[in-house]
Amino acid sequence: MDQAEAANVAETILAALRMDDYESLAQRVGSTEWREVEGADALIHRVQIQVFEDDGRAGRNLRVMVAVDDGERRSFVRPLTRDFSVAPDGSFVGED
Repeated sequence: MDQAEAANVAETILAALRMDDYESLAQRVGSTEWREVEGADALIHRVQIQVFEDDGRAGRNLRVMVAVDDGERRSFVRPLTRDFSVAPDGSFVGED
């Protein structure tokens, strides 16, 4: 898997998710969304999106994670992942 292209796919999806408010993201807790995205390399990348409570308690920070693989056995077992955390007030945790 081309790590740079997989990272580009992940960052593009995360950028869109960063535009969602906390309440919208909180509605996704406990579900898994799958997408197939064609990258600039013309390969189809499988994308998994998950949102979960960062510390396991409702009403606290949420972690939004994107995992990307290209269907090869090696990347399926160990996909590229990117994530961010968002606080209930909408601020991004650990970012300046």
